[in-house]
Amino acid sequence: MKYFEKRWECMKAHKIFWLNLAAIIIISIVVSGGMFLAMKWEQIHLKDGLKKVLSTYPIKNLETLYEIDGHDNPHYENNDQDTWYIESSYSVVGSDELLKEDRMLLKVDKNTHKITGEYDTTTNDRKDATDSTYKSYPVKVVNNKIVFTKDVKDPALKQKIENNQFLIQSGDLTSILNSNDLKVTHDPTTDYYNLSGKLSNDNPNVKQLKRRYNIPSNASTKVELKGMSDLKGNNHQDQKLYFYFSSPGKNQIIYKESLTYNKLSEH
Repeated sequence: MKYFEKRWECMKAHKIFWLNLAAIIIISIVVSGGMFLAMKWEQIHLKDGLKKVLSTYPIKNLETLYEIDGHDNPHYENNDQDTWYIESSYSVVGSDELLKEDRMLLKVDKNTHKITGEYDTTTNDRKDATDSTYKSYPVKVVNNKIVFTKDVKDPALKQKIENNQFLIQSGDLTSILNSNDLKVTHDPTTDYYNLSGKLSNDNPNVKQLKRRYNIPSNASTKVELKGMSDLKGNNHQDQKLYFYFSSPGKNQIIYKESLTYNKLSEH
């Protein structure tokens, strides 16, 4: 009789053990599943907020920025208020050194309704670090067209600069959010946001940049977007956009574009 009682108690203990184990497993699955869904929902929510911000583009006519206010930042200097800065750069980087860079910088003065700037080119000789070539060409924008304020002898360079367009003018920035390989973070206390991930070759912005700069079609593309916004799409915000193109055995190509209100972005 005692044998059966002990056996029964043992079976009960085993049953309780397995029930507890099953309960722990179920709770773990529910908790982890809930955390996964919460994280997924947060990413969806942040992407929706970024979509509101990016849907304010393209700005096809840069002169419309005269009538657009940007993100209010108390750290901006009072003598440089009511000014937009638009900057783009195309860089070729090899072995942690800059080999070539083309850079366009425009200042959109809302007070004077004038857009002025410069187009810079920098070339470094890999064999001789001291051999660096830098050239700067002053420009202005008239009727939404880039024109030179000084004569440029090179017709190819002249055409290249005059045809220059920013992605905020001609790109489809909201299409970046269609990628499934993105991570978005947002700090509501500072309104700082960050997006990073990979883009496919089918993305229209990737296609445009590869076509414009003769980037290899098989180059992989990483994207990064940083800026300040409440993610409600109320107005245009300060932001920096990076595209990193990489190919095996090739130098890395970086395209950067920024839109900053009131103060030139730090380098």
